[in-house]
Amino acid sequence: MIPLEKQCVSLELAKRLKELGVSQVSIFYWDKTGTWVNFSPSVGNGEYSAFTVAELGNILKEYNGKMIPFTEQGWCFLNKKNVLECAYTEADARAKMLIYLVENGLLDKSA
Repeated sequence: MIPLEKQCVSLELAKRLKELGVSQVSIFYWDKTGTWVNFSPSVGNGEYSAFTVAELGNILKEYNGKMIPFTEQGWCFLNKKNVLECAYTEADARAKMLIYLVENGLLDKSA
């Protein structure tokens, strides 16, 4: 079984999503020290949303993308414009796609 924290976006990508102004509503967070926090009761205290695969799937659902396993240890997200973003975890592949979409003005960052 994959540990729950491995089903969440990495700290590096969580920071980038926050920098881009993506809404910080998630059930999990990375705190200021880089520690993964399960069910954080506080939002906006310098913490970064550690979006889950499901949360990112919900944000990206209207973009009609699909996940593709590309090796035994990685995932790619293919969007409808044939842009491919790959990462070691499914959550990070989805997060990279969200970053791409927001940076290119293709998806509302407040989603």
